[in-house]
Amino acid sequence: MATTAQIMPVGRVGGERLADAAFDEHSQFGEDGIIARALELLRAGGAVADRPYCVEFGAWDGIHFSNTRRLFEREGARGVLIEADTRRHAELVRNCAGMDSV
Repeated sequence: MATTAQIMPVGRVGGERLADAAFDEHSQFGEDGIIARALELLRAGGAVADRPYCVEFGAWDGIHFSNTRRLFEREGARGVLIEADTRRHAELVRNCAGMDSV
């Protein structure tokens, strides 16, 4: 049985390197662009609904180095943000006030 890595080289979709789409809006290492391009490709294949659902562990304040903030702001995503640090969690709650989808 073939593994996922054998079927699709890591970091490539349809021969395209997802890393080439990297950009940061809130993320730290280009994840905003990579996730946006992956969603675009998945939607084209009918694999993702118009409104994605996401989960972020270690969400900090919901903005700083966030891999999901852009999804909430630009993609209309719904999701869960998890932060164990009480100070950062308080910031997270403040920064997500009024966001019904979080």
